[in-house]
Amino acid sequence: MTKTLHDRWLEDPENRAIYEEEGLVHDASDLLFEMMETEELSQADVAELLECSHSNVSQLLGGGRNLTLKSLARFAWVLGYRINLAAEKVFGAELPAPAFVEDPDTFSVTKRRSVQMEAREGSPIVVGEAAANEPVALAA
Repeated sequence: MTKTLHDRWLEDPENRAIYEEEGLVHDASDLLFEMMETEELSQADVAELLECSHSNVSQLLGGGRNLTLKSLARFAWVLGYRINLAAEKVFGAELPAPAFVEDPDTFSVTKRRSVQMEAREGSPIVVGEAAANEPVALAA
């Protein structure tokens, strides 16, 4: 079977990461639109509930402004919803593990805080061990 240009583009780990980021933003926007539709609210109605401008709401929904976790939670809350997050392990046989994962079968974010990444230009960036509430220093 011949791979499409899209499939070949996704083989690059950086492209795949960008694809996943944009997909999550799209899914979040769709979720907010569904909530608005269910509650029969317009963007102007939501802007009034959020005490912000209509253009601010429009930009959040359209990707013109960064939809942070805080803004996502606030948006949902004023509509009477709570956002629940779920994660799905996707790397394995069909996807390469991110560069910092030494053993995809035993990797757990909760088990380790030490990660070594390599910058695109080749200079290593080391993220050292840190307590849960300490900032992590980057050294290039």
